[in-house]
Parts: sequence; structure tokens; C-alpha cells
Amino acid sequence: MVRASMVPVEADQAASPSKTAVVQQAEVEHEMKPKVIKFGVLLKTEDKEEEKLYTYIHQRVNLKVTKGSIPVGFLAAVDIDYNEPIFLETRDGGFDDQDVPIGPQYRLSWKAEREVIAAGPHADNGWSNNLDDLWKDALEWLEHKGLEEETLERLDADPFILFGIDDEATQQ
Repeated sequence: MVRASMVPVEADQAASPSKTAVVQQAEVEHEMKPKVIKFGVLLKTEDKEEEKLYTYIHQRVNLKVTKGSIPVGFLAAVDIDYNEPIFLETRDGGFDDQDVPIGPQYRLSWKAEREVIAAGPHADNGWSNNLDDLWKDALEWLEHKGLEEETLERLDADPFILFGIDDEATQQ
């Protein structure tokens, strides 16, 4: 497959902290805001089916339906207990052995040392094609690491919102 281009997301499109994504859960008292470190690039291809793999449509807690693109090379962090960050990064999954596009892949890591959370059987060296499953497995892993219950409750949110992929500034 031939890819037409990758369109960089401009740094001057970054939102001020007042515009960053906020986890929208009514029962959560403390808001968790992502820190977007790299916005990455938007993948544009001649193959519309492949390009479709890099888009999302989902419904937020407030019932608002959002649509957007999943950037490649995106990196964001959310601080948890004791200012230890959890990082989410994306990459282009490339193609499988039959030359079929894989779509975006996601990896989670934590602490300043960026220790990979290789959660679940579907993760390859920490990389997974399904962010929701990866996040569910990562929450279970973090629970076993002894994170406080309050922190786990705050992290029990849609990872697209929590890490800022589904945010107006990222989607510009």
C-alpha cells in the first residue's frame, strides 16, 4: 500500500491548560487533565479503508457523540498518585503478513522511567490494537500494584478522553 502523506499537527494549535480535556464523570470530584507531550501526525492514505482505521466515533458520558482522528506519534501523560505519570503513546501499526493494514497501536507506560505496562494477552511488547481492552487490563495491573482506590476510580474513564485524544485541541 502507498501512503500519500502524514500531516503534522501544528504545535501552535496546542490548547492552553484551560482548554485541555477533562474527564466527564459526574461522580468524580477531582478532575484529571492530560498533558499532551506530542500531538503526532494525522495519517492520510490513498486507501480509504486504511484511513478509516485511524478514526473513532464514540459516545461520552454526557451522551455527546464525538468523531475524530487518531494521531500517529501521539504522546500524553496523566499524573496519578505521588505525581507518577501514566503515558499513552500511539504508532502506525503498519501491515500484517497478508499486506492488510493493522491500524493504530497503543502502548501504556508509567513512572518517569516509562516502565511499559504490558497488560493482557493481546499486547505485543506493550503495543495493542485495542485501546479500550488495553486500558481495562492496565487498570487491573495498576490495582495489583497497590494504587489507592480513589485514584483507580478517577482513572476508570474513557482513555480517549482521559489522555486527550478526544479533545478539541488535539483534533484541530
